[in-house]
Amino acid sequence: MKIKNIPVDFFPERIKTLNLSGNNISEIMADMFPKQIVNLDLSNNEIKGLQNSVMLFLETVQQVNISHNQWTCDLCHLTDIFFRVNKTNLFKNATCAFPSVLKGKQLVRLNLEELPACGGVENNEGDSLESNKKGLLIGFICIVTF
Repeated sequence: MKIKNIPVDFFPERIKTLNLSGNNISEIMADMFPKQIVNLDLSNNEIKGLQNSVMLFLETVQQVNISHNQWTCDLCHLTDIFFRVNKTNLFKNATCAFPSVLKGKQLVRLNLEELPACGGVENNEGDSLESNKKGLLIGFICIVTF
């Protein structure tokens, strides 16, 4: 269905199982879901990170699938949850999608020292070079336009 956003209180409280896999959901909040939910599938979405309040809620749900998302493994996206990752089964199948140097690495195997700063530069020379080319092109277009 390619759902991007879910309004608060959208789902009736009586729902126990909810499959939202394969959408474009990038951000979730605890109050988006029924409090009595038992099974929740959020796999194959665009989730990059979780706030601590969401993680605390998800830990109360019996079965949660958050694998195959766009986990961004940097301090901005994982700070709230980093120290809880190994204390829960939520992340047993979750792997980093970004930055490229951590792509495919399981979140449960990350070390704090590996996490780049927020918006950190990719450690891949090709990515950096491509980014520089784009920046120069945009700069040139701006100069010519003015």
